[in-house]
Amino acid sequence: MNSDYIQPPKEALLRIRAKINVGEGNRLVVYGNWESDTWEKGIEMFCILPDLWEAIVTVRNSTARLIEFKVKLNDTQWETGANHAGYPNSQVEFTPYF
Repeated sequence: MNSDYIQPPKEALLRIRAKINVGEGNRLVVYGNWESDTWEKGIEMFCILPDLWEAIVTVRNSTARLIEFKVKLNDTQWETGANHAGYPNSQVEFTPYF
């Protein structure tokens, strides 16, 4: 392999922000394909403002592939509508509806 070429990073971060007030005592969990093509393991989002939740996920073997994701309220109820999407090393902000 020629060392003159820049190698893509093996990991990258994707910042996911949900603009919603889900009420005290509730939580959001995000699921997506950042580790593989499966959605088996969710990541709990952190409430950083009363109406803003955030998760920062590590994208393994990052390339320019599009990462799809969606949130669940209290890890039981999927949000409605299509999946959201973003690229590694970016931030996606959206409003989920339940």
